[in-house]
Amino acid sequence: APIKVRENRFLNFDQNNMLDGVVAAVASLEDDPITNAGYGSNLTEEGRVECDASVMEGARRGFGAIGAVSGVKNPVVLAKELAVQ
Repeated sequence: APIKVRENRFLNFDQNNMLDGVVAAVASLEDDPITNAGYGSNLTEEGRVECDASVMEGARRGFGAIGAVSGVKNPVVLAKELAVQ
């Protein structure tokens, strides 16, 4: 089912895999310079962007988390990869 995340941006995902939908929604926030996530994050004292992200997935009881990473476009995607390993 499509979900409208922002104006003119829809996400399509399988209802049996809600993790992909959640990750896509968070990645959309990380890509938006207005939010305090990803691209719009506050800078460290050294002027770098460092992000944290975590996800949990109940069906497989998976969990993935990362902390203080730089140079990752969408930290939530990396956390998801750890959760499904």
